[in-house]
This record gives sequence, C-alpha cells and structure tokens, in this order.
Amino acid sequence: MPAPKFNKFKQYFNKRKPSIQEIVREPTAGGIVFRRNGENEVEILLIQDSKDRWTIPKGHIEEGETAQQTAKREIGEEAGLKEMDVLSWLGKIHFRYRRVDKLVLMTTQIYLVKAKGDTNDIKKEEWMNDIKWFSFHDALDVIEYEDIGKLMLLAMNERLEFLGDAVLELSVTDFLFNNHNEPEGILTSWRSSLVRTESIGEAGDKLGYESLLRMSRGEKNGSQRARQQILANAFEAVIGAIYLERGYADADAFIQKHILSKLDSILESGSWRDPKSHLQEVSQRIDGHTPAYKVLEEVGPDHDKVFTLGVFVGDKLMGKGTGPSKQHAQQEAAKAALIAYSKASAKKIAS
Repeated sequence: MPAPKFNKFKQYFNKRKPSIQEIVREPTAGGIVFRRNGENEVEILLIQDSKDRWTIPKGHIEEGETAQQTAKREIGEEAGLKEMDVLSWLGKIHFRYRRVDKLVLMTTQIYLVKAKGDTNDIKKEEWMNDIKWFSFHDALDVIEYEDIGKLMLLAMNERLEFLGDAVLELSVTDFLFNNHNEPEGILTSWRSSLVRTESIGEAGDKLGYESLLRMSRGEKNGSQRARQQILANAFEAVIGAIYLERGYADADAFIQKHILSKLDSILESGSWRDPKSHLQEVSQRIDGHTPAYKVLEEVGPDHDKVFTLGVFVGDKLMGKGTGPSKQHAQQEAAKAALIAYSKASAKKIAS
C-alpha cells in the first residue's frame, strides 16, 4: 500500500495542467466609448463580463476587416449603439492567457470612440452580467485592466492638452501683440520662454497638480525633466477644460494669472534669450573667446543616459550642465556660465 505522502503527490501530479503545445496569436480590436451627459460631463461605456470583470467592448478581427472596422462592429453588436465616430487610435494592449494546452497571445488595438444619437439605448447581451455608463473617475476605479485605464487617461488628457496648448499660445500671443511693440522675432522668443515646458510645469507644480495625478510607478520615479513634462501636460489639460466649461475669457484670465505674470522676471533675468547665443555674445565681448562645449561625464544605460557637459571660455571652465541629451546639457551649461559672468560683473561693480 503506497504511503500517504506518495498518494498526495500522485494526486497533485495527475491534476497538473498539460504542457503548452501551441502558441496562438489572436488579433482583436475594441474601443473606449465616451459620451457627454446633460451636464457636459464625460461618461465611459463599460461592460461586465461573465466573470464580473468590467472592461470595454472588443472582439476578434475577422478576415477582411481592419482593426477600426472591428472596433465599430463590436461596439455596435455588444452595446447596440448605432451611431458613433472613431476619433483616434490610442494604442495596443497585450494579454496572455492559457487555454488548455495552448498559450494565447492576444493583441488588442484600442480606439477612442464618441457615441452619437440615442446613447441611452444600450442593450445587454446574454453573456454579459451588465452594461452601463460610468462617470470618467468611476470608470477608472472599476476597470479591471490597468492598461486600459491608462489609455483612458491618455485619451481624455491628450485631447484636452491639444486644446489647452492652442488656447495658451493664442492668449500669450494676443497679450504680447497688444502690449508690446518689439519686432516679431523678439516677441516670438518671449512667447517661447513663457510657454516652454519648464515654465508651465512650474505653474502646475505651484498649483499642486502632482498629488492629483494618477501616475504609474515608472512615472513617479522618473527624472525631473519627465516630471516637469507631466505637470506641463496637466496644466495644458486644465486650460483646455476651463475653455470648454467656462469659455475663452476665463481661460485667458487663468493664463494671465499663472503664466503671463512671469514676463517681468523673464525680461529682467534675460532668460528669454537663447542661452548659447547669449553666452557667445557675452564671452566674445568680455574675454574675446568663443565658448567651447566638452562632455565631462556620461552615466546610465544607452536608452536613458544623463550627460554632463562643461562650457569653456579659453581654458577656463565657466559652467556645467546636466541633461538627458547633449543639447539640453549644453543649454544648462550656458545658463550656468551666464550666471557666473553676471556675478563677476556685479562683484566688479561693487569693488
């Protein structure tokens, strides 16, 4: 008679899943479907499958179909929506699961889709547990798949950023044109300085946007430059939202308060000028030399390098700069050198 331990091992061995004999690739497509309700708020359509998981309408790409055609067909079949506009392609999501002795690799193309017509006339298929419209934030909370949630955020924020960027540029251009008589080239430089990533990212930081953003672990642990970009994008998205909800006048007032209020300090410091060009003028005037840039250090893997460059005037190191590219590090080094020249000039005057 076998020992009890052996019996348990034998039972476990017999219940093991069969080894994978085949890898199957399944191309699918679906859509993040949204509408605006009576209060002009964004709502997302989600379906709850037989395993109680909330997800988006999606299905297999049939022979002869494009991914976009599949997305529209599946939304129509699964939700009963008859009218919709496919606005943009958002990206791909990869799933993997096991089907007996097969490993299924599913790639889903996701589109942003705007529901039209009678958006309340949705139907529940037999295989679904439920189907309904969620507020944007509730949809993010219940969605089963994190990657789909990220695409939802990307879709809504990117459209608002696109709009906010245009409103920001118009507001700043209008203000400069009506309040200053400088040549076009100078006004363009002033505008670039006001709307650059560092400027609007700083505004987003002061308003406390970082604590309100949903970020992945990688984004939270990213570089300072990446953090500034995220905050800048959020600031532009807020401008877009203000424009949609309250109109141009309120968006313009918001921009004047948080961006155009920086103009005086930018003009006083001269930071609107291209640092490298400005440094060349200063170094040639004071020392009679043209600045030379040299790489002092490179750290990190090839896909995420950080460069440290020095700018030399003659044989003297006038400034160092660090950045994700040599060009960015040169700009930072030039800024440091200009500060050094400014301090030397002030010291000379004081003595």
